[in-house]
This record gives sequence, structure tokens and C-alpha cells, in this order.
Amino acid sequence: MQCQERDVPDPGGDRAEMGAAQVQLAVPHWSGRSDTAAVVAVEHVLALLLGPPSPRNSPAPGDRGSGSGVSVPEVSINPTGLPGGPAFQEIVGGLLWYGLLFMIATVVISAIVIGIGRYFSNAYASGAGRIGLFAGLGGAIIIGGAQFLVQWAFDIGAGFR
Repeated sequence: MQCQERDVPDPGGDRAEMGAAQVQLAVPHWSGRSDTAAVVAVEHVLALLLGPPSPRNSPAPGDRGSGSGVSVPEVSINPTGLPGGPAFQEIVGGLLWYGLLFMIATVVISAIVIGIGRYFSNAYASGAGRIGLFAGLGGAIIIGGAQFLVQWAFDIGAGFR
């Protein structure tokens, strides 16, 4: 790690009355890129806490990297990593079944409420029944697609490299 003086814009404008547009800071410089004063301060704090970066964790020349010099361990999905994984999968499957039964009951009860509301000319009951009907159908769509929705979101997150 080497300390270099770098020109950093004065964010607070404290030196405006003195006519200085730049502030000279001696901070550890990790990757050769120009940063704002906040990033420079964070790099300085990391240098104090973590020490100099090892050559293995140092960014390659021209690589912008994260700037901190800290490597992140690779983590993969391991369904057998904790005890009770298969039992938990069975519990989640059971909860999905109960959720679908609840959505079926919601659709049936909402249809009955719509019918009663129309029979007695009660617009409020008919409207509440329609809301319940669409809530039950939407809930069934979400429960049925939960695994694929979560997998889709996970794939998006796994693409952040």
C-alpha cells in the first residue's frame, strides 16, 4: 500500500473563502482511480482496519474492482448443509398445499358472496365478493409460481458479479 497525495474536490466548500478549489489528502491509494472524498475516506478507514491488501486480493491494473481489496468467499447452495433440510422441504410443500386449499375456499366463498349480493341487490356484497374472487385467484397464481418466481429472482441476483 502506498500513500499518495491526490486532488479531491472540497465537498463542504470550507476552503472557498481561501480560494482553494481542491483539498490535498494523503490517503492510501488502492486502485489508481480518482474518487470522491467519501470513497477516499472509506478506503483510508479500510486501510487502517485491514492493513495493506495482499497481492492475491489486489485488483489487477486497470481493474476497477470494489476498491476495498477484500475478497468475498464463494458460496453455493447446499440443501444438505444443515440438519433437517429434507424435512423442511416437506413442511414447505405442505404449506403450499394448505395455501392452495385456502385459495380454493376463498374462490368458492367469494362466488357465494357474489351470488347472495346479487340476489339481494347488495352492491357492497357483490363488490366484496369480486375482490375476494380475484384475491383467491391471484393468491393461487402466486402460490403456484412461487418456486419459479424465487428462482427467477435468484438468477437475477446470481448475475451480479
